[in-house]
Amino acid sequence: MTMPSKAKNLGHRLMAWVIYHPWLFIALHLLLFALFLTGAGKVKAGVNVEDFFPKRAPSRLLYDRMAEFFPDDSWGVVLVGSETPNDSPTLLAVKDFEQTLLREQLVYKVKTVLTIKDIYARDGALVPEALVPDPEAPQATLDKRWDDLKTNVRFRGTVVNPKGQLHAIRVQIDPLKKGDALARREFRQVILKHCQSLEQQLIKNGNKKESILVMPTGLPLIRAAYVDLIENDANTLIPLSLLLVTIILLMLFRSLRDILIPLIVVVVSLVWTLGTIGFADIVLNQILQITPIIILIVGVSDSIHLVNRINDRLSEAREDENPKEIMVEACSEIALACFLTSLTTIVGFLSLATTNIESTVDFGIFTSIGIAYAYLITITLLPAVFSLLGKKAGHKQGIRSFWIPMFNWIDRFVAKRKRPILLGSAILTIAALASWNWIDTTAFVFDDLRPDTQLEKDIRYADNEYGGMLPIAIFFEGPKDAKDPEKALYEVETIQAMSDIREMLAKQDYIQVSRGIDLGICQAHYIWFDEDETHKVIPDSRAAIRQFTTLLPKTMTDEFVKGRLAVVLARSKDVGSKKLRPMLENIERELEPHREKLKKYGVTISLTGTTPLVQEVYDSVLSSLSNSVILSVIFMMILFMVMFRSPRAMFFALLPNFLPLILLASCLVLLGITLRPTTMLIFSTAFGIAVDDTIHFIARFRAERQMGVERELAISRTSTQTGAAIVTTSMVLSAGFLVFMFSEFEGLSNFGVLMSLGLVSALFADLLFLPALLRCSSVEFGSTGIAPLEDSEADHSLESKTPPGKTLNNPEADQGDAKESP
Repeated sequence: MTMPSKAKNLGHRLMAWVIYHPWLFIALHLLLFALFLTGAGKVKAGVNVEDFFPKRAPSRLLYDRMAEFFPDDSWGVVLVGSETPNDSPTLLAVKDFEQTLLREQLVYKVKTVLTIKDIYARDGALVPEALVPDPEAPQATLDKRWDDLKTNVRFRGTVVNPKGQLHAIRVQIDPLKKGDALARREFRQVILKHCQSLEQQLIKNGNKKESILVMPTGLPLIRAAYVDLIENDANTLIPLSLLLVTIILLMLFRSLRDILIPLIVVVVSLVWTLGTIGFADIVLNQILQITPIIILIVGVSDSIHLVNRINDRLSEAREDENPKEIMVEACSEIALACFLTSLTTIVGFLSLATTNIESTVDFGIFTSIGIAYAYLITITLLPAVFSLLGKKAGHKQGIRSFWIPMFNWIDRFVAKRKRPILLGSAILTIAALASWNWIDTTAFVFDDLRPDTQLEKDIRYADNEYGGMLPIAIFFEGPKDAKDPEKALYEVETIQAMSDIREMLAKQDYIQVSRGIDLGICQAHYIWFDEDETHKVIPDSRAAIRQFTTLLPKTMTDEFVKGRLAVVLARSKDVGSKKLRPMLENIERELEPHREKLKKYGVTISLTGTTPLVQEVYDSVLSSLSNSVILSVIFMMILFMVMFRSPRAMFFALLPNFLPLILLASCLVLLGITLRPTTMLIFSTAFGIAVDDTIHFIARFRAERQMGVERELAISRTSTQTGAAIVTTSMVLSAGFLVFMFSEFEGLSNFGVLMSLGLVSALFADLLFLPALLRCSSVEFGSTGIAPLEDSEADHSLESKTPPGKTLNNPEADQGDAKESP
């Protein structure tokens, strides 16, 4: 059959090409599916705390430069405790553990009390010697060395915990691979395997199992554990979402064709989206992992509308009508409406790209791309498959007959109580706005984990017992253009500044560990002068400082000084952004005098590290949220102005969609959920999706008015007939977002609950507030240019014959309501 020559518009011509040349489009989709499938295979899960901040931001550039030379975040830690942590059997087990790890390819270095060296006076000279040189030495000797370690500020919190109860075995991943999620994961598996062997060895040595602690922790291992959680989420949530979509389709349609085709569409959309992420070499982190689920949930909505419209038109067609031409008409009517609703959703997500949180930017961009894919696939692949598989309508599901009595009641309720509804909405809005002052913005670095998970418990234990898990660094940079660029770092005032800063850090409330090269220089100076306490200070000349520095073990100097760069390292506890903020501000103030003093040498001092970087992200959450929501609102204003050509109509269209945003803030307060990068996503996301139902409602209302239907009756018909589609799609979306409750991450679980609450509140705003608003005003909407999504031509033809003052379904009840209309 050839394509008809008469083509009404671009959308009609496109749909005609799809319906009359289905194999062409199916072949194209198969090629693209194979292409994107290869990209989807490249997707890698991973977590970098630093990725929450833009790579081009000055703070991130500074951090990256420091981390390149002093990769303190590449060290994992294995905390080891037993009944007697410093006896020979335990030390020998630690030695075996260390040697076994060093044979692993990904393990770069291992530091224990048996291998870390300090300098000691031997026969009138300074010699490097291990902290515990002989694990089989007499117990009295081992006890003395262990007591020294517990009081030595240079090693307390590095190779033993601050309380001196645990070995802290530091294991470094190859620094070149510390950013590779797969390498970190393999690194963690290697350590876990050998930790089990170490635990068994300690039991063989006579320790009771309950008295043994072998706990791997540290940023590389925690990040690798996050990857496992992300993959568990993907393996759980994606099948659950597909199952949910299938159940919804089974409820709506009773035709295998009508169920399978939308499923094919959402699966293809998912593969295209994952393929794009893979080709872009973007890591699937705990925020971006939301994207595939949203594509499945949101993508099926357009498919449901399109299948409904095709079935409606085919079921009412005459025998002499061309089924393919009917499909063309049905699809072309839907195409623009779905385009507008997809566009509003895309805008909601794209607004997140204006934030300065890198992972949120990626989420906004790729989710928008995925929704655009879903729309394109819906209007091309779905009609093409429909054209090939059959020309008969699927079984009617009887949705309208189920919903209409309820919506008739709702319409009567709104008509009688329109003003109380508006007043109640105003009071609720004011109360919700007041609750914004109580939104908790306190955030923790690892607060996305559920409190009952083993990983969360291990992190908190290590945070308390190891002296903090969050690195802080004071970064010193000497002048680039000097003849001796290292000279400035060895000035007496520079080293003294390092010492003063390190001591200042140690006095902060949430820092237990601070280290720097000054400690080693003071120790060498002290031992050189026969352990005279008066010499346990910084030498008084640059030459002496350099001389004593050369006496230190190279592993110690490399940890703190490289060329013209140096660093003072500290670790902070994860006590929350509200407590960390004043501490970091105080550190900045304390650094200022040292910056002024070292200007003459061309030395700069900067506060950096994971802790300041993450704190900056937390501080920007509120401003990022405001920017993304404002951008969404501005675009919606522009879109509604184009559609309705009236500022007043634009305002009336936007007003119902502000209510869910305001109520969501109250939900944060009532549920005790903090505002953080994952929960801030709900506002722009909910706004972009909620606007869709408003567009459908106004489109139907406009269509009724264009047919000459009196205003009150037009509102009633719109509420009754549009309500079914609005409720159906809202149920699909709300139920879909509730899938996130099964996530391994508490932040994503909260995101799912809040999104469902936001969509339910948007539903009530469209069913109650918007009709009441229209009844209390005289606003009219300009031509939207789109057809109502949920109605067939048969519905319109029947309703156009209904006398004014009566509805199609309940004339007696509606007649009374019509008399009340303003």
